[in-house]
Amino acid sequence: MTAFAADLETLRLHDRGFDSPIPFAFSNLVSFTIDDRALKKASRLFDPTYLPSLRHLALPDVDAEMDLQTLRMSRLAALLPQLDTISLTAALYEILPDYLFPFIYRTLFDFNARGGLARPGLMIEVTHLRIINFNDTTFAFEVIGTIPELVTSIRDQDPIRLRSIYLDPSLRDPSSLSEELSDLAVDLLEVCQEKAVEVIYEIQPEATIDPCISNEFCKRSRMRKEAESKGEQS
Repeated sequence: MTAFAADLETLRLHDRGFDSPIPFAFSNLVSFTIDDRALKKASRLFDPTYLPSLRHLALPDVDAEMDLQTLRMSRLAALLPQLDTISLTAALYEILPDYLFPFIYRTLFDFNARGGLARPGLMIEVTHLRIINFNDTTFAFEVIGTIPELVTSIRDQDPIRLRSIYLDPSLRDPSSLSEELSDLAVDLLEVCQEKAVEVIYEIQPEATIDPCISNEFCKRSRMRKEAESKGEQS
C-alpha cells in the first residue's frame, strides 16, 4: 500500500482492512470511507498531517459507544475544519461528540428506514438527512413502522433546521411502489414541501461501504463553500 498511497484520491476500508504498523501520509486522498470494523486501526490516520488533502469523510455503521471512544482517542477534531462533508449514521447523533456539532451543517446523516437506533424526534439539529432502504420491499414491514415517526418529527419541528432530504429516485414516483410504501412516500414528500425541506434524488448505496459518500451532497457543499468565500471577499 505504501508504494501508491501518495497517489490515492479515494480510499474505502472495511473488515479490519487496514493493518499498517504505523500511519503514513495519503498526500492526495480526497475521499475516505471507513466502517466500524476497520475503525480502531485506521483511526490513527485521522490527522491533518496524514490526510492533508482530505475533503470528504464517511463513517458508515459507526454508531456504538465503543466506536465513539475510538473517535475521542483519535485526532478527528483536528481534521474536521478542513472537511467539506462528513457522512454519519443517524444512530450516532444521540451520542455525537460536542466537537462535531459545529460541523453539523456539513454532515449528511443516514437514516435507515428499516429501523434501528435513531429516534427522529430527537434529531433536532440535523440539517441534511439521507433515507436509505425506503424502497426495500423485503423489509417493508419495518419501513412502515419507522417512516411515520420521521414524518411526524419533521411536521412538529418549529422552527425546523432540516434543509434537505436525499431519497432514492424510485421515490420520485410513489405510484410505482406498493400501496403502503406509496402512501408513506406521499406523506414524506408532502411534509417536506410543507416545511420547505428540499428533496434531492440520488441513487443510494446498496451496501454501507461502497459507495457511501454522496456525490450530490459533495457538489452542493462545494457550491455553498464557494458562495461563502465570494461573500467574504466582497
